[in-house]
Amino acid sequence: MKARNPNEMMRTFVFGSAQYASPDKDGYISVELKITNEEMVSKIVSGEYRGLSVAWKVRKWECSIRHENLEECPHEVGRRYDDLICQMIARDIQAIELSVVSVPQDPRCRIIDMLVVRNRKNPEYIWYGFRVNTELDRFKNIQKAYERGLIPAKATFFFSKFFSINSEGKAVFP
Repeated sequence: MKARNPNEMMRTFVFGSAQYASPDKDGYISVELKITNEEMVSKIVSGEYRGLSVAWKVRKWECSIRHENLEECPHEVGRRYDDLICQMIARDIQAIELSVVSVPQDPRCRIIDMLVVRNRKNPEYIWYGFRVNTELDRFKNIQKAYERGLIPAKATFFFSKFFSINSEGKAVFP
């Protein structure tokens, strides 16, 4: 009988928010990362590492007033035009590098949920819920895990009901 690879026995996914340069959605985007190092998983659970640091590549900047290419627009960033202030909106964004860190530059850039899937005869799903930025963050992450096939529908329902909007903790299914 062939021994199983330890990485096949346990898969871990973290969900969080990371800052990027745009006034859209408060300048944050949802990120997902697969963790393969069990020591790092322990450090995330303990709270030693929960921050996120991301390097972004922005291919296009847009004017917040005309929604045109910023380089071709006559508006100046930061200047008021009637009731609007011209801002730069990042478009066509690509994450180049994502790191888990102990102290993020922006405290809102952090892991807010972690899913551990233990592959056994009957798989076990463990959801760690940490502090969220908005009321819908956790529910979006649970839905994303379901849509990606990481958890079954019953687990989705269970985790959604287990956590109140601002609760933190650990839930295990089944």
